Amino acid sequence: KLNIKKPEGELINIFTITDLCISSNSITSNINYTKDYDPTISEIIVDSNKLIKFLNRMYDCVQDNETINTKVFYRVGEHIKFDGKKYGIFSISINAKNIDKEKVYELEAIGEKYNFHLEISGGMTINIPMITA
Repeated sequence: KLNIKKPEGELINIFTITDLCISSNSITSNINYTKDYDPTISEIIVDSNKLIKFLNRMYDCVQDNETINTKVFYRVGEHIKFDGKKYGIFSISINAKNIDKEKVYELEAIGEKYNFHLEISGGMTINIPMITA
């Protein structure tokens, strides 16, 4: 199950958004943030304010770690339809050893409110349709 309704927002560069969130979370932290970005992902349409808030909450769930890895990748062979048109899907995954389970419950509720589907399995992943126009 992924995004019940077509996302609305503005055309953004996903790497700018993830880098902004990493920067703001690393200011007063000794955590080592690593990145693994798929450069083939283009700019997408998404509500940047909601995405930034959600990503910051995701990072808040993994603050008790020495290293946090952020991965942005295309989900090969997966798609979603809106208004009869297919859109590819990409994911933002935040992985760390320790995840604060209590904060994850709050994050799941926020995800439902913002229409982001959160997967938890060894890390936290959100899947976003690649809507470019």
